[in-house]
Amino acid sequence: FKEFVITTPVPPEQIIDTLIKKNIFAGIDLFLFDYGFETEMLVAVTEKRTKDEMDLFVESLSNFSKQ
Repeated sequence: FKEFVITTPVPPEQIIDTLIKKNIFAGIDLFLFDYGFETEMLVAVTEKRTKDEMDLFVESLSNFSKQ
């Protein structure tokens, strides 16, 4: 249960490109797999991530809004 799909308010590619600059691998843009997903991203969380890292990820995600 460490992988899940989230729906994003902007294209996942935008989130991934922005967060990688903060050394955060946000997830995988599911649009790349041609299943009809346009605003979904696969996110995986493991025990290797600290609470601080997860808090930064969540805070970073909350900065995106539909434009």
